[in-house]
Amino acid sequence: MSSTFVGLLSNIIASADLKVLHERLITLFDESYRYTTDESTTVCCEIIEENLRIQAKLFRLLQLCCDEGGTYGGFQPLKNKLMPLLCNGLVMSHIGGSEDVKLVRDKYEHMVSRLEDDLKSAQREVGELRLKLSENEEDVKCIRRQLKDSYFADRQVTELQKRLSDANLELEASELEIRKVREETGQLKKENSDLHARLQKQMLVENESEPVRMITKPYANGILPLHARAPRLVERFAELYGGERLELMDALRPMGDRAENERLSFCIVEECFMVCKTEQRRMRKKVRHALQPPNGSLIDASQTAEIVDSYMSRNTENFDVETLIPEILKCLHRNASVNQSIPYKEKLILPFIRACVRVVWSMVALQPPIDIAIALDGDIINEARYRRSYNSEFSATVVEHFVWPALMRDGKVVAKGEVVTKRISANKLKKDHSDDSRPQSAEPFSRSIDLGIASMSSSWSEGSTRRRYSP
Repeated sequence: MSSTFVGLLSNIIASADLKVLHERLITLFDESYRYTTDESTTVCCEIIEENLRIQAKLFRLLQLCCDEGGTYGGFQPLKNKLMPLLCNGLVMSHIGGSEDVKLVRDKYEHMVSRLEDDLKSAQREVGELRLKLSENEEDVKCIRRQLKDSYFADRQVTELQKRLSDANLELEASELEIRKVREETGQLKKENSDLHARLQKQMLVENESEPVRMITKPYANGILPLHARAPRLVERFAELYGGERLELMDALRPMGDRAENERLSFCIVEECFMVCKTEQRRMRKKVRHALQPPNGSLIDASQTAEIVDSYMSRNTENFDVETLIPEILKCLHRNASVNQSIPYKEKLILPFIRACVRVVWSMVALQPPIDIAIALDGDIINEARYRRSYNSEFSATVVEHFVWPALMRDGKVVAKGEVVTKRISANKLKKDHSDDSRPQSAEPFSRSIDLGIASMSSSWSEGSTRRRYSP
């Protein structure tokens, strides 16, 4: 027999006991006229036995139902339904008078009242237990938080200890590297002092007319004498104008108008000259310092300059000009006239910068060096240095912007540049004449009138003017 309410109920339904009992009653009704009194009595007893078995199952079902409800499960239905039936049916068959029934009822009600009192006291205890349980839950939460905090603290301590051990290992490795570097530095200093003595002796007796190899890209595999370097570099500079510059203009065409792109290409060439001259001065200063004897005595200034010039002309190819490209990009980013378009044009202008800096580095290394003429937007055009572009107003004399710089060597024009000239209205000319903050041109060939055009090169400033024209 099943031990659950639902299981027992399923068994009762599946056994169909009530259906069998009903069928036997129908059979007794149909066959009663044939049976004798004893036979009818026997069938009735069998039906009662069958009914008792069904009642036993039903009482068992009632017990399982109450058990599943807990200690007081089904209390009210038993009180209101079952007890009156027991009193009126089963109990009445054994108790004779109404007084006995009243006595039983009083006992039953007394027992029910006691059970109700017990239920109320049990409910009070349950409430107290729930209150204590909630307090204990708060304590448990606090303890869990403390355990969690302690766990995280322990974990942090473990991580810090691990970091400390890693830092100690790195410190030991760094100290080992420092010791190695110091040893290597000592050896290099010793070798450097030996090389200084050998260098001074060798450079003094070397013949300056010896051919040298060019570092510029078109002549990387050729050897040219010193007197032929300048013309070939000017020729290569002209090839930049007709080759790499036009390729850059084609690449920048979808990203701006022609005037803006021409200003950008001119600023690139200008910044290449500035950066190369700065680096050349730094290298000359370094070589001049290296030539000083370690004992503190000084070499003759003219002799030192001669040695430095010879060293720079013969060792220009040993310098990696690619290292100057980041500095040129920084200068372009600081240029107020073109810095807004540099971030999204940087990849396109890199090939042109690389080609320009290779040629410019060799030009600046010559003696005397090849430089560019000063260029300020708004100046009067110098016909000896510049020619007008095809889109210029040929009757105008004011430079609207520069397309290509003019090359100068020893105060003479080596190659003409290109400019775009435009007319300026009278109102703007009057307004620009009132601006006295712009410096005048420093070269004798540049007859600049103070027109105050704001789009001048970023290289012109109080600090960069002296740097541009200093030897």
